[in-house]
Amino acid sequence: MISVIAYKENAAYKGHRRILEGCKVEISQTAPDIREEVELARILLDKNATRIRDARDPNEPKANEIDLRFVPHAGVAGSSIDPVLRIRLALLFDRLRRLLLAMARDNKVETAHDALAGVIAAQTLHTADLLDNRNGHEILNMLVQLQDELTKDVEINHPQLGQKKEFGNYKKNIDIVKGLLGERRNTPEAFDNMLVYMAKGAEELAPLYGGEATDSLPPTPGPVQTIPTDDGKAKTEAADKDKKPRGSYGPNDIPPDDMERIKGISEQDLPMELEINGETWVRIDMIKVMDTDSESQHDLKIQEARDSYRSRQRLKYPDGKSLEDVGRAHVSGYVTYKVKGVTPGKRLLVVRRMDYVYGDYSLEFEVDGKKAGVCECPGTDRINRWRNWPFIIPAEHVVRAEPNVKQIAVTAGRDINMFRYWFYQPRQ
Repeated sequence: MISVIAYKENAAYKGHRRILEGCKVEISQTAPDIREEVELARILLDKNATRIRDARDPNEPKANEIDLRFVPHAGVAGSSIDPVLRIRLALLFDRLRRLLLAMARDNKVETAHDALAGVIAAQTLHTADLLDNRNGHEILNMLVQLQDELTKDVEINHPQLGQKKEFGNYKKNIDIVKGLLGERRNTPEAFDNMLVYMAKGAEELAPLYGGEATDSLPPTPGPVQTIPTDDGKAKTEAADKDKKPRGSYGPNDIPPDDMERIKGISEQDLPMELEINGETWVRIDMIKVMDTDSESQHDLKIQEARDSYRSRQRLKYPDGKSLEDVGRAHVSGYVTYKVKGVTPGKRLLVVRRMDYVYGDYSLEFEVDGKKAGVCECPGTDRINRWRNWPFIIPAEHVVRAEPNVKQIAVTAGRDINMFRYWFYQPRQ
């Protein structure tokens, strides 16, 4: 800090003075004096402590975990939430309040009263301009816990309601939000993603109580819900709606049946040949992510990412088979890599093993600097999480034996992960 000083005793001594401000961090066994000190954290150390970590439950920290419950916070005036998000929250709370009131009144579901009280409390905070990303995750967690108890109550005490398709879809969306809350990603993007699923759950429940799925909420950029089938596999509603007779697909299209079959191949490595729309594709190359030699040979790089990390997962495919793999993930930015052994002038099939717990995003592909299409990854699966996601690059973009591929994350705030790549071209 710079200040101007002048001495009355001697006017010759005047000018600018530099003052260095600092602070001292101390460890104390007594509570700080709020008039002179600011508490940063509390930690209960046990005698065998080897490290200190963030609390798994901030409201009930354990030994060797950072306790922030007693830290004073400066106040703010008003909410910092995005205006569009504010409108979506208001509409969501209004719809949930009416649906839960109808459930309590018409179906005599006692836990609906508890969930209704939670929604009214959250709606009051929102109306008072006190709900934003500082406390939004805790409020959503409270609402989801109350609705989770509601679904359990309905399944046990109101089976007639619990067996309805609309209620089942509502429950699935609540389960998804529970999983997202468990990831403890307190970011605006994560908050927005959870709101999407809560709005989707409310839309599913609305027809049971005289409302249509779009009567009060505008279309949200919501997920295409993954629906488990009787054989344990998953399909998306969009895939069924867009299904066409076999043979009516173009050369760059993948029929839904073939798409689901490829996504569910539960082997460490995909076979040397794949059948797509009656055509045989032969594997020409592959990249083992996190393998130093494979990444170096294919010049695989993550660039301009807001965040990136490594991942080792043991997960299941839709058929229940479990396998372990290692990979990388990034938020925003793009991935570049080189494909070898390519025949120019022929289509190129890219298959990426991914953790499908993170879905609902779009990837744009560029080949040698030219746009080659967008790969949509709708839906999610929080139980059987492995998928092999295919995408066909049209033949006109494949002009070199070693093309450079750029995979760009289009959807903001999504974790794009990759554990293995396989590349195929048509036999003929």
